[in-house]
Amino acid sequence: MLGASGAGAFVAMRFKIPLAALMGALTGTVLVQSVGLTSLEPAPPAVRNVLYAAVGLMIGLRITRSSLKKLRGVAAPAIMVPTVMIVSGVLLGLLFATLTPDDSRLRLDLKTAVLSITPGGFQELVIAAQQMDALLAVVVTTHMIRIMTVLYTYPKIVNALVSRLGNERPVEDGASEDQTDEVTQEERANVGPWIAIISGTAAGGAFGAWSGIPAGTVVFAMLGAAAVKAVIGADSATLPNFGRLGIQVSLGIVLGLQFSLGPLARAGSLVIPLAICLVLLIALSLATGLLIWYTTPTDLATALWMSAPGGLMEIVVMADAMRVDVLPVLTVHTMRVVLIIAIQPSLVLALSRLL
Repeated sequence: MLGASGAGAFVAMRFKIPLAALMGALTGTVLVQSVGLTSLEPAPPAVRNVLYAAVGLMIGLRITRSSLKKLRGVAAPAIMVPTVMIVSGVLLGLLFATLTPDDSRLRLDLKTAVLSITPGGFQELVIAAQQMDALLAVVVTTHMIRIMTVLYTYPKIVNALVSRLGNERPVEDGASEDQTDEVTQEERANVGPWIAIISGTAAGGAFGAWSGIPAGTVVFAMLGAAAVKAVIGADSATLPNFGRLGIQVSLGIVLGLQFSLGPLARAGSLVIPLAICLVLLIALSLATGLLIWYTTPTDLATALWMSAPGGLMEIVVMADAMRVDVLPVLTVHTMRVVLIIAIQPSLVLALSRLL
């Protein structure tokens, strides 16, 4: 499995595919799992939490005074994006259920359809589907297809739009003005600050996992890393490129272990309705990103990643790989997940009683 994932990452990087480490590892893992060369269980929660904490460390190290200032314009997107996702989840869920063939053995009820299309937290929506007696297999399969579709298509769309419309970022590669990736040899050799930062990350991540808050592990790990970095004055501490690549590869493997083509084959009658709904969902997300760009000081790339309908971890890692301001993106997507989990299940139950 590790060999296939590593080979996939190597090939993708060789051909200069966008987000090569993540996408190559993901593709290699999915192919090996799907053709039956090996079959491994999804990564246990402890492993995922360590990975999420690593993502938090990566983001926390990029927090500077400049990135904190950019949070001033996040309030409107933090309300706009969840609102669009909740409304579009209901409307596209109704469309999904309507488009399902009458003779399909997976004829969808409203609860299953809406929970399948709403781009909220994957694990949280699966739990909600279990509690609401929705078709769990359909919810799991459609969310994995949504995440994979976004991973494979959204970066290319963002690059095309930024290239065509212009990004107007003050720094070409997306790094903040007061922080670069250049670290002196003396700073690399000084392990004391790194021990402190990693300890802060671990403590924050452990608290986030214990709290049960959606995205809590990555958020509190980020806060722990950023707080320790500020206290000890390690302003130049950045995650080396091999660390970022390692996180991307690990995330690709973890995602790939959750995905198999088998459930998709069994749900063949849902493919066309789901494809239509996903195209509309991505179009609505792009329109929301453009609206954020036009109405707020946010640059185009950041605005488009704020509205991306993918999984929170994947979006954050992809945004970081494209040198986008990650902190505003994480803030908006954390609000998206929290508000969708808080509102959508109750809204679905209310609609189910009315319709």
